[in-house]
Amino acid sequence: MQQLTARWSLPLITLFCLLIIGAYLYQRYQYESVLLVQQHGIALDVAYRATLDKYHNDVSTRYYHQILDPGVLTLLREAADTSPDGLPRIRGRLFRLLYADYQKMVSNGLSHFYFYLPDGSTLLRFHAPAQAGENAREHHPLLQAAHASGEAQRGFAVGTNSSPAFRYVFPIIEQGHYYGSVEFAMPFERIHDNLIHLVPDGDYTMLINRNALGESGDALLGEKFIRSALGSQWLCEHPTLSRITRNFGQSETSTRLMPILADNQALFQQMARGKSTSIPLIDKGKGYVISLYGIQTREHETIAWILGISETPLLISMRNNMLLSGMVTTLLVLLLSLSSWVILQQRNRLHALSHIDGLTGIANRRSFDLTLTKEWQRACRTREPLALLLIDIDFFKQYNDQYGHQAGDRCLRLVARTIQENLTRAGDLAARYGGEEFACILPNTGRQGAVAIAERLREQIRHLQHPHATSEVAEILTVSIGIAVQVPDSTLRASHLVRQADEQLYAAKEIGRDCVAH
Repeated sequence: MQQLTARWSLPLITLFCLLIIGAYLYQRYQYESVLLVQQHGIALDVAYRATLDKYHNDVSTRYYHQILDPGVLTLLREAADTSPDGLPRIRGRLFRLLYADYQKMVSNGLSHFYFYLPDGSTLLRFHAPAQAGENAREHHPLLQAAHASGEAQRGFAVGTNSSPAFRYVFPIIEQGHYYGSVEFAMPFERIHDNLIHLVPDGDYTMLINRNALGESGDALLGEKFIRSALGSQWLCEHPTLSRITRNFGQSETSTRLMPILADNQALFQQMARGKSTSIPLIDKGKGYVISLYGIQTREHETIAWILGISETPLLISMRNNMLLSGMVTTLLVLLLSLSSWVILQQRNRLHALSHIDGLTGIANRRSFDLTLTKEWQRACRTREPLALLLIDIDFFKQYNDQYGHQAGDRCLRLVARTIQENLTRAGDLAARYGGEEFACILPNTGRQGAVAIAERLREQIRHLQHPHATSEVAEILTVSIGIAVQVPDSTLRASHLVRQADEQLYAAKEIGRDCVAH
């Protein structure tokens, strides 16, 4: 398990580092993207508010200088006291009086200009003077609020039979007498033109909430509105019939990106909460910032959105920088990992050279000494028995003389492999002690267990049936084994155990070899 852990530790550390670096680069890219799209959202907000404030100042000036003109007020007083049959004459006089001013309004973007009587009925529509008489107060919240409060009102509204517009309604009051109201209306067309002027890199579309049209929605759908690709709930102005969009149409970019935005659930969640938002989008190798600016009624209900789409090459640069940084960092981490792997391999080879016997492939004498000291100290703490086997190949000098040193080396490797294979516990150690001698350190092993292991080793080596014609014990390879078992204490040293095992090995040789002494 330790070898497996060591083998996979470096790849796992490398993978972990790559994941951390990748997450950091991505988070930094996300953070920079958020800052970028926030700048676009702020720019749209500033441009929108600046446009509305500009026109609010304009209509306020017109109200005080043109509407509160004595000639206009005289006509409104007459209209308030005149029967319906007399209203057309007054309507014509009022139209002629303000027509020149109305032409200037149209050139400035205020294409809709209304007068209402005190009861809310329409006195005059300058853009359609033949249409008058119907009561607008019921479906006109701004007109209701102006009549009830006696104060000017402004906001976005969608009329029953009219297009969505930004409306400014002023009550006309003279010496406490209410003579009706005047309304200036600005279509989104003018807002669009100002946004293009103030934020020229954007493509802007107005989206209307289907529910804002009320019962008239079905009638207006197809006549003035079409369903947006963003979803059936959202409508945009009809590209050919709507008065709002007659001077501009939805761009090719907007048309292409709408279906992509329709799958963005986070965008719809923000819209459901009525929150203005901006998001980055990359499509077909180009970067865009999508801004949605909520347009609210005077009741703070978001019923429409300005959808701004700005092509932003900086997004692509930011993404490419992130990818390039990721690739360079990945290359550096992999090079560092490879260098570490090479160093580890060299260290392992050096470790092997210093702890592994070069001929047999098992632990060498240095490794044996270090392990015995460590196990002796551990057994002192745990008060567990520690066993040591010393193994000597019988008449090995004669074997070398008979078969040669190369055969002798093969014989040593064979005995070492047999000993290694028969030590089944992870804590046991087989080592070459010197020359034709081997040693086995057996932690937490009593005398009975040590004898059983030694006898198994002796039998397994005999079982090899490896020829040894010059042996004085048998015609096959045999070994003699000495066993020492001790429960260590602080008064003794590990060398005491070695000395005991060596004495037992000598005893095994004295009694005829090919045996175990303990």
